[in-house]
Amino acid sequence: AKVSERRLIEMPDTLVDFLEPWKHSEGLVCHGYTRKRLLYYMQKDLPDTFKWIPNGLRKTCTTYMVPREESLSRVSDLCGNSPRMLKSNYLGLVSKKEADEFWKLRPRKLKSRLA
Repeated sequence: AKVSERRLIEMPDTLVDFLEPWKHSEGLVCHGYTRKRLLYYMQKDLPDTFKWIPNGLRKTCTTYMVPREESLSRVSDLCGNSPRMLKSNYLGLVSKKEADEFWKLRPRKLKSRLA
C-alpha cells in the first residue's frame, strides 16, 4: 500500500533516456526544479491535442510494468500499490508484447531544455 516514505528504485533505460537532457555532471538530476516545474517543461513539448492526466506518468509506468515483471509484489514495492490493487486495476490492461514495445520507446529531440 502507499506509504509516506521514499522508495529507491532502479531507473529503467527509458527513464534514463528521457532524463538525459536535464542531467548535470554531478549531483541531483534535476537540482533546483520542483516536480511541477519539470512537468511544465515536459508538457511544453507535447502536442496541443495531448490531454495531461493527473498521475498519468505513474499510472502509465504501472500499467506497462505489470505485464513485464514476473511478480506483482515487486511492482507493488516499486509503485507503492498493494498487489491486490495492481491485480484489480492493472492486470490485463496491456499484453507483454505491448509492454515490451512501450519500454523500447525513446524520446525525440526536445524543443525546450531546462537551463
